[in-house]
Amino acid sequence: MSFESTSIHEAGHAALFLLAEDIFGAPRLITALPVGDSVGFVLPSGDELTDFGPGTLRAYGRMLAAGSVAERLAGFSSGGIGGDMKLLGEAAELAKRGEDFIRECFDGAEYLLRLHWPGVVEIAEALRAAGGTLKAPHGIDLARTVLHREPKRPFGLDDETIMRLAPTLLNVPELAGPIEKALTKFIPYYLPTLKGNARKRRGVKPESTRRKASKNGAASSSERTQK
Repeated sequence: MSFESTSIHEAGHAALFLLAEDIFGAPRLITALPVGDSVGFVLPSGDELTDFGPGTLRAYGRMLAAGSVAERLAGFSSGGIGGDMKLLGEAAELAKRGEDFIRECFDGAEYLLRLHWPGVVEIAEALRAAGGTLKAPHGIDLARTVLHREPKRPFGLDDETIMRLAPTLLNVPELAGPIEKALTKFIPYYLPTLKGNARKRRGVKPESTRRKASKNGAASSSERTQK
């Protein structure tokens, strides 16, 4: 991996880490320099995670996927995904959802990176300008500031991209709302179909079926009462 591709890879990880500071805490260091078998890493300032609920696992999985996704969005072929995929596989096992979990993590990472792409690029540029490492407090404050700056235009979040990501992300509670809003704005006539397909994947019966089952149950109860 080149220094440029490593910096965008680690900027992707850092962006998804900073977007979930309420879960991970503030990072202490972001580096695009090799240490041991790692080409770079984001170092948390707090203790290791102890909460492995569904929301935490999804945020953790998106953070792991974000490095290779950022490389792809920047036009690089991902060269440092081995360790990330191993950890992502372990997270999928904890989530007990396998390939569906991994797909949600990659699609969720892509959506969030596209939404904040100018900030991701600025974090990568700041890493290179600083010789490969951003440290707390000043380097991390800089990364946080550029990431949360409102982009004038999300990177490539057109209707085609939204349609590609929507079938997966409508299943993700923390991302379903923004995706529905985007669909309502751009392509509202597809939303009922996509939401129905998402419910099927979750094993949720359609509303009409639930109403019918409820009426049948009420009728059976009434018959038993009359007897």
